[in-house]
Amino acid sequence: MGKRDGKTEQATTKKRRDAKKDGNLPRSQETNSMLVTVVAALTLVSTAPGALRTTGNVMHDWLATADGKTGLRFSALTSSVTTLALAWAAPVVAAAGTGIAVTIAQGGIVLGSKQSKPSLKQLSWTRGLQQLNPKKASYTLLRNTLKFAIVGGALVSPIQQLWNTLPGTSGLAQASAMTGTTIKAILMRVVLGAVLIAAIDQFVTRRKWRRDLMMSKQEVIDEAKMSEGDPHAKAARKRRGMELRRRRSVMGVAAADVIITNPTHYAVALSYAEGSVAPQVIAKGTERMAKKIRKEATRNGIPIIENRPLARALHRQVPIGGYVPEKFFDDVVKVLVAAYWRRGKVPKHVAAGPTTSPGQHSNNQHSTTKPRNETGRNKMNGAIA
Repeated sequence: MGKRDGKTEQATTKKRRDAKKDGNLPRSQETNSMLVTVVAALTLVSTAPGALRTTGNVMHDWLATADGKTGLRFSALTSSVTTLALAWAAPVVAAAGTGIAVTIAQGGIVLGSKQSKPSLKQLSWTRGLQQLNPKKASYTLLRNTLKFAIVGGALVSPIQQLWNTLPGTSGLAQASAMTGTTIKAILMRVVLGAVLIAAIDQFVTRRKWRRDLMMSKQEVIDEAKMSEGDPHAKAARKRRGMELRRRRSVMGVAAADVIITNPTHYAVALSYAEGSVAPQVIAKGTERMAKKIRKEATRNGIPIIENRPLARALHRQVPIGGYVPEKFFDDVVKVLVAAYWRRGKVPKHVAAGPTTSPGQHSNNQHSTTKPRNETGRNKMNGAIA
């Protein structure tokens, strides 16, 4: 697997999501079992003294009230079993909760995965032979050897020390205390070793899972086509959309007042309609599109005026349907005046010039401030007039 099979690309998000839906998750059984063992051992160490005292009390009660003539006391037996179960239940509950939590943390909750469905493929002898793969077998051997070394190292030193010091104890209490200390030391070493094994196996499992899901470049392309559509078809649709927008804009050139050119690379069609706050860009384009705009303008008798800086600035800063900013008014006024002069007529809404509202020069202070759009329109009309 991997690069030797041509699979050089990391799995896509969709590939990983589909794998998880099918139950193919990077779950490490060793991580689960090791962490369960660790939590169970730590819980046992912390709860064992209390559980032992409870067990001793139950045995004391049974021995103190023992009577051969009474027979089996079911109520007392039920109470004692319940008490003992509660006393020793903490490690079991902690282990079960840890197992569930670790399983969910490694891959979440997956319901109805394909791997959970009965299948004869699970009984295939080829799947069993795959476990004898040299890589898998060598890793399993190395992991088991590490377990043996950790457990052996945890047992040898504490037991040897206990073996040498136990004969010199002066009583059962001292011997019990020394034995308990030895057991705690063994458990702590086993816990540290189990955590190390869990971390190593988790790393190896996730690395193998990512390597098995690797994709070839063609698989990535095919998945993109299936999820988002063929890139070539999308590009073709985009080109058709742009062409339709260009055609619509060229058709609107007939309503323009002037065409500003570069003279050949850029073309911007302006229209200054009645009631408009400023001249509006109704069509623009470069190269072939600019040529079409000039051709359409010539057909409709619209003046074409060359102004290279203005044509480039308007093409770059004003979208189709947008209004000319106020900073370009002076240059645009000159172009419009030239265009109106060539056509031999000036529209009425331009010839009328700026209008003055009745109360503008009155003493009312609020009437001296005009809306921004009205101010821009009056400035443009006044400049042209």
